[in-house]
Amino acid sequence: MSVARWWLALPLLAIGSIATAQADYAADAAAMSKLSLAKVGAGAKTYLLHGKDRPGCPANSARCRRAAYLVAGDPVLIDEVAGAFVSVDYVSANGTLTQGWLPSTAITRTASPAPAATWQGNWQRDEASIDIKPAKGPGRLSIDGTASWGTHDPDRVARGGINMGELSGDAVPVGDRLSISDGAEGCTAWLRLVGPYLVVTDNLQCGGMNVSFTGIYRRSR
Repeated sequence: MSVARWWLALPLLAIGSIATAQADYAADAAAMSKLSLAKVGAGAKTYLLHGKDRPGCPANSARCRRAAYLVAGDPVLIDEVAGAFVSVDYVSANGTLTQGWLPSTAITRTASPAPAATWQGNWQRDEASIDIKPAKGPGRLSIDGTASWGTHDPDRVARGGINMGELSGDAVPVGDRLSISDGAEGCTAWLRLVGPYLVVTDNLQCGGMNVSFTGIYRRSR
């Protein structure tokens, strides 16, 4: 299972087996370290394709074509390759994630910019936000985040059944990587910069049931 798909399955994992999800933390961090940056090539619209969830896909066929599309220059993360197709993740400026498959010929791999000056800012994904600011000490950064689970369920909102979580700590990045931890029994998170994206995974100890910071973030404007 690719990293982004594991993130979408987090609520089920948290309910069924938190211990199993925590045991996979190192593997997920390793998978996220392999994500690579690309951009969509020329064309007014490049339509995403259904993946392996639909028989015979991904393929350049009407049956596999989805309504969602990307446009030239859109930055994407490649998280899986299958023959002549790649699985990509795109996050809009407001933090909305779009996933799908594209022909390899529809994208161009690009190098990530040097991360030295690109960590700082407010990073967003659905139900989570992370602020990164300068901290005391050479090259040190302060990380503060909040995440929730259940805000899309009107019944939960009405009865106050929203679970919350927090992420906080200072650290010095090593290249495009950064990690923070509250201690052996607390919240641990691993962050990586990939172009315009901040990729995060945690150990499911950063908040209430089903709350996780794991996912792909984009800096807010």
